[in-house]
Amino acid sequence: MSNSATDRAVFPQTLWAARGRHTGPVPEEVVRRTLRGHKESGDIDDFAEPPVPEDAARRVFEARRRAGGTVTVRARLTLVPNEGRRPGHEWRLVAEAERPWDETWPSPATLFWPEGGTGADGSWDHHATVTGLRFRQVNALPADDKEMRRRLRDAAREAWCVNVVVHEAMTPDEQGRLPLARLLPPGLRHRVVEHRAAPHQFRAVNWALKDLGCEVPRGGAVLLPPDPAPEGYDPPGAQRPQRLPGRLRAGRTRRGPAPLRRPAPAAAAGGRGGAERPAGRLDADDPPGGAGARTAAGRHV
Repeated sequence: MSNSATDRAVFPQTLWAARGRHTGPVPEEVVRRTLRGHKESGDIDDFAEPPVPEDAARRVFEARRRAGGTVTVRARLTLVPNEGRRPGHEWRLVAEAERPWDETWPSPATLFWPEGGTGADGSWDHHATVTGLRFRQVNALPADDKEMRRRLRDAAREAWCVNVVVHEAMTPDEQGRLPLARLLPPGLRHRVVEHRAAPHQFRAVNWALKDLGCEVPRGGAVLLPPDPAPEGYDPPGAQRPQRLPGRLRAGRTRRGPAPLRRPAPAAAAGGRGGAERPAGRLDADDPPGGAGARTAAGRHV
């Protein structure tokens, strides 16, 4: 998969894509139980578990629902066992709507995963590639300066999510310790990773951000630019934490590359030669917005 800043295409606005990691032992059972519950309650129209080759380690699930009561949304979740030191299964989710995505619609992640699950049921919100990061939670930055720099650099390379770096001007009260995810519309909650810097880490976090071309103001927040940034990327600049929800929503409708219009390699959009892949297949390295993603969102439901 190309990772250059110029070899990219715009993420289609009808798609919603996310990637994460489930650290429990049997994620497929959690998904099946969640889908059955949605079907019984009428929250979804239907779901399916398409067959895969007998020797395949991956599992595939599809679901169909009507967002806002009228707009058909088809979604596909692919589970693949992690290789190497990271435990659990990586999951990739692509959903496609009949019209441009509305972030006030329910998150497609909650089609397959329990939103309020605890223990193994709630262990699906880990970052796919950076150990220690989770969606829906506050992720304290490491105390070691070099480790902090490494974490932010690794997070910026992940094209499937948006990273927000927040600096606390003073020790927060109970309300201030809550994650920003609670303020976001449903369609953003499971694609945003919040990195939190303590008051004494102000200089260290800006040293770590220097290589990425941004800085966070004291007591403020900044959206971490993708690394490498796509051609024409317009840095969003620093924000007060209270204004971030609106800034993130604006990223879907603003012209040109924006934080939530995630880029995809031109090869996936037909801009480079290579072997064709079967329609509807989402390969392990297929980026959000790629050709596989556009056809993989629910072929069987």
